[in-house]
Amino acid sequence: MVWSNKAIKILSLSVKLLIVTCALWFLYLEIFKNEDVNDIHKYYRLISTNLFSNIGLLVVLMLMPLNWFLETKKWQFLVSKIGKVSTINSIKAIFSGITISAIMPNRMGEFLGRIAYINNADRVQGALITIIGSLSQLTSTVLIGAGALIFLLFQNHFELPFIVQASLCIVLLGIIVITPMLYFNTAIIFTIAKRIKILNRFVKYARIFRAYSYSELLIVLYYSLGRYLVFTTQFIILLYPFKVEISLWNSVMAIAASFFVIATIPTPALVEIGVREATSLIFIGLFSDNQIGIISATFSLWLINIAIPSVIGIGFIFQAKFIKSTSN
Repeated sequence: MVWSNKAIKILSLSVKLLIVTCALWFLYLEIFKNEDVNDIHKYYRLISTNLFSNIGLLVVLMLMPLNWFLETKKWQFLVSKIGKVSTINSIKAIFSGITISAIMPNRMGEFLGRIAYINNADRVQGALITIIGSLSQLTSTVLIGAGALIFLLFQNHFELPFIVQASLCIVLLGIIVITPMLYFNTAIIFTIAKRIKILNRFVKYARIFRAYSYSELLIVLYYSLGRYLVFTTQFIILLYPFKVEISLWNSVMAIAASFFVIATIPTPALVEIGVREATSLIFIGLFSDNQIGIISATFSLWLINIAIPSVIGIGFIFQAKFIKSTSN
């Protein structure tokens, strides 16, 4: 069946409208139907009269563009293997991906927004490249987070039996060893695709996994570590306006452990903010009993780093080419 260009345009517009409608609906539920929204709003009004609190919130807001700029440069560096994408189109691709990810678990929709801005290269390889970028971010989160969890376990904050603590530490050490090994050996995916008959058709696409040298993957990991440093700093800063009294070291450990858990458990989009808040309460709550302050800081980080970019990305969704016309 051959589709006319007009039919493709109608289908493309319908897809875009569906994405935008779902994204706005999910964001509405997360923000306005949050069971803690009234308490959070009261906290906002309370801190709005404090100059230092407002400065802290402003600094966190100003760090948001840096966070996503680093992700943009990382993706641009990765995708340069298959084609050149301008910085402006890379920014559009990243924000489009954030919008789509608002309706999918664990930010899994990122590649859909990004490949829509790949016009002169293979989109399947573009999607696989996004996986490499996500693996680099996961690697940085897992390495730091697993180390933080080991520290918290050694400090006996969870009051678990020794055998349980020792077993968890062994598992976490194994994760710390295995994770970078997997990341720096993504070429094994190509080898697997080549050896399994049913996957042979994907071999030409999977070649991209062996296109990056160790030094190139290290550069990508540096970008991810840079992002990790940015949003960890944002979270630490947010704890102070919301009166969460915790030392800098303990906040770093608790936040790292929280990010680790969030990154490694499947999270449906509709309950993402609830999972983030619950996880923060578990770890930051080890050092502070200001639960509404912890929830407010967590919600604010999500609002600044995810919700606002998702709204910005809506405009780029309508510029994206999810479906190529027959003339392309």
